[in-house]
Amino acid sequence: MIAQLVRAGRAPEEGTGWHIHETDFHMVLMLRGWAKFMYEDQVTLVEAGDCVYQRPGIKHFLFDYSPDMEYLEVVGPADFGSVGVPAVCDVSLPAHWPEALCGDFRDQERMALCENPPSS
Repeated sequence: MIAQLVRAGRAPEEGTGWHIHETDFHMVLMLRGWAKFMYEDQVTLVEAGDCVYQRPGIKHFLFDYSPDMEYLEVVGPADFGSVGVPAVCDVSLPAHWPEALCGDFRDQERMALCENPPSS
């Protein structure tokens, strides 16, 4: 069993792609922010305080998340693997971070992005 903290490090340009994990147990506890997952053909919004059990072998895709996203992932066995799988369905494009930042966050560094967004 392994517990690891996952944080948004950069904007979700392409997401994780469709994959499965070779696990017996996989749980995600959202600590901050939010994330949008595709579980098979269903969009699932996971927000701070939500806990999701990912059943073994479920095809999924993390395709969008907030800049402050932070979740605790508990997985067993500790040396689990990930395997890419064919797409189950089309997936929406992620939100543009500077727009999302402006209304939702109070962090000074992130608010600076709203006032002076990086050029594309």
